[in-house]
Amino acid sequence: MKNKLFISLICLFTLITSCSNNDDTTTNEEAINIPWSLKSVIGGLVGTNDTFVMGTILWTFDDSTNTLIVLNNNTEDVIYDGLQTGSYNYTISTIDGLDYLIVDGSNNLGKIESINNELTLDNGLPLDGLFLTFETYTP
Repeated sequence: MKNKLFISLICLFTLITSCSNNDDTTTNEEAINIPWSLKSVIGGLVGTNDTFVMGTILWTFDDSTNTLIVLNNNTEDVIYDGLQTGSYNYTISTIDGLDYLIVDGSNNLGKIESINNELTLDNGLPLDGLFLTFETYTP
């Protein structure tokens, strides 16, 4: 299971770094451990459409410990801004060929997908779920 998780994460983040326009090389370990900044949350029953300033909410996946480290500095009164600041155990579970982010063993945050420098979590659109968009964070 750990090998499957590791391979899934490497593929996910290699896709992101392989589309870079610069000549800098990034190891798989560096790619997995890059911070992601929450860019927007849309959807839900009430029609959430919130955007966040780059760096306000950061998620970093630590593959060596299967830990998701969240730094949430959001002070705005919004419907949903992801996880609160803390460390969470995570796994990537593949169901019917799609990868899902599972946090703390049972909390399915949705289908995880990356394209270029963007990571998305879809937990039920177009129904009443939320769609989170992240982008790579460079301070």
